[in-house]
Amino acid sequence: SNIWMAVLYAQLGELDRSKAELDKALSLNPAFGKDPLKYVQMWFKSEQSVRHMVDGLRKAGLAIPEENR
Repeated sequence: SNIWMAVLYAQLGELDRSKAELDKALSLNPAFGKDPLKYVQMWFKSEQSVRHMVDGLRKAGLAIPEENR
């Protein structure tokens, strides 16, 4: 999926490619951009995995507020 690719490219430092994948993902599912943390926490139960995904999404340019978990 474009979200996974956005995170992958962001973690590899390929920020232009990451942003392009994130834009595609948001065009397909605008709701994801409104509450990305909700989705990430549904997909992953491990705190470390959630942090890794959120970090990549932030690097890709998605504004995600700090979690209160």
